[in-house]
Amino acid sequence: MNKKIFSFIIIAIMIMAFSNSSFASAINSTNIKDSDVTKSYSRVLTYDEAIKVLIEKKGISRKQAEDKLNSVTALKDVVLQSLVYMELVTVQDFGNNQGVEYGVLALVDTYGSGRFFDSIVDKWEGPSGSGFHTYTNYYHRPELASGSCPIKLYDYARGQLTVEVTYSSSQAANVGISEFVDAGFSVENTVGLTYYFRKTQSFSHVYSLIV
Repeated sequence: MNKKIFSFIIIAIMIMAFSNSSFASAINSTNIKDSDVTKSYSRVLTYDEAIKVLIEKKGISRKQAEDKLNSVTALKDVVLQSLVYMELVTVQDFGNNQGVEYGVLALVDTYGSGRFFDSIVDKWEGPSGSGFHTYTNYYHRPELASGSCPIKLYDYARGQLTVEVTYSSSQAANVGISEFVDAGFSVENTVGLTYYFRKTQSFSHVYSLIV
């Protein structure tokens, strides 16, 4: 076997073996508005883990998830180019313990001494937390920074969160309504003691690889 190719394979195996620990400190998540973010994290995924994420977040079959990943890497040699999958997630705070999760699955190239974003595989968004709520996505647009070896990924989104709450009494409803209104929600509809609160909010976030 060609010594150069063998070296690349060994490096790739080492990267995958230590990916969770090395990448934990290799991503810097910078919030545009820290007060609007309740949680933000990133993690390196294996091929099977990336499949599971797409199945869970996108609601698609395993075959569809495999086709998605394979279509992105069809023209790439994952071993020789040291490409790894990375999940990037941020939960934006909508107020009153309500949030929306924005996620991106990206390919990161770890070839040589540097790291940079290779491409965006997929994205998702949806309500975060327990309760009866729905999210209407107006747009969700992750973008790589310009240049041949981008180390930043920008994520932009806007949507409307609708929360359904049923109160036990009129007194409890009055308190609950005040809490949602103070958080910027509007009361859109009521059915007895069931209230529907809505809020539209924009989102912007930047992930930076530490090289």
